[in-house]
Amino acid sequence: MKIISETVIGSHTWKMNHKDSDIDIFQIYTDPTKSILNGTAKKKSYFIQKDGVDIARHEAEKVVGMLLQGNINFIVGVLSPEINISSNEFELLRIITKENLAKNCYHSIHGCAIHNQMKYEKAGKITEKKWNQLIRILDFGSRILNDKGVKFEPVKNGFKELYLEKLIYLDASYKLSHLPEKPNPRPFRSWLLDLRLQNLK
Repeated sequence: MKIISETVIGSHTWKMNHKDSDIDIFQIYTDPTKSILNGTAKKKSYFIQKDGVDIARHEAEKVVGMLLQGNINFIVGVLSPEINISSNEFELLRIITKENLAKNCYHSIHGCAIHNQMKYEKAGKITEKKWNQLIRILDFGSRILNDKGVKFEPVKNGFKELYLEKLIYLDASYKLSHLPEKPNPRPFRSWLLDLRLQNLK
C-alpha cells in the first residue's frame, strides 16, 4: 500500500471548525499492481478513528469510480485546499477532476442534503450548526453547476428557510447547467492506467 495523498475534509476545509472539532482526513492509496493482477489486492475503503481524527482511506480505483459518478464526498476529498500529503500523481488527478466536473454531481449533493436533513430532524438535533453544514454543500454544488468552479466558503446564521431556498436554487442550477451530464472518463482511466504501470516495477 502506498499513500499518494492526504487532505483535510469536514469543518476544517470550510473554515467552520472550532477548538473541539474532530479532524476528518481523506486519503488515497494504491495497491501494488502485481497484487491487483494476481487477485490478492482488496481495493476497498478503510475507516480509522484515533485520538479525535477520522481517516477515510480509499484505493485509487475506488476514487476514480466515485469521481465518475459525481460523488460529492470524493470531489471534496480530492479538491480540498487543505493538503497534508501530495504527489505528482495526486496533483494531476486534481487537475483532471477540476477540468471534468459534470452535472451528475447534483444527484449526490441533493441526496446528501435531503438524507442529512431528515436524519437531523428525526433525531431532534437540527441546530444552526447543522443548517450551516447543509447549506455549505448546497452552495458548493450550485457553484459547480453554474460553471463557476470550486470554492470552499464558510456559512453562518443558517436556518431552515434559507436551506430550502438553497435547495430550490440547486435544482434550478442543475436544470440550467451547461456542464456535460457526466465527466469524460478517458483522462481518469488514463491516469489510473499510468498509476498502475508505475507501480508494476
